[in-house]
Amino acid sequence: MDRVRDRVRNRVRDRDKGRVRVRDRVRLRGLAILGVTITNKLSVSEHVCTVISSCAQTMHAIRILRSHGMDDAQLQLVYRAVVIAKITYASSSWWGFTMQPTANALKVFCDVVNRKISTRPAIPH
Repeated sequence: MDRVRDRVRNRVRDRDKGRVRVRDRVRLRGLAILGVTITNKLSVSEHVCTVISSCAQTMHAIRILRSHGMDDAQLQLVYRAVVIAKITYASSSWWGFTMQPTANALKVFCDVVNRKISTRPAIPH
């Protein structure tokens, strides 16, 4: 484990586990509330990075489904049910805590995915 001692405050930071020990007390650096991770500095950048990573893995699975011959309308249905649902889950509660670089990363990801999906015919309503 990579530990750094701060002799002035008598702290041991445990980078692998995401927590700080102060004289036998453990402080968490973040808290997951209903699946939304908020750090002790009221940042949701960790949550957004996790969501983007998870959605990228789902997009890879959608590409595999396409290569196995799944219809485009069904692929769009999977996209809406999984990717859009992951991105928008509780977004009204965490969007206000988003910093500009994090919001830009999410916007870029959505733009790239939308370009890939929008080249296919839309699902009939």
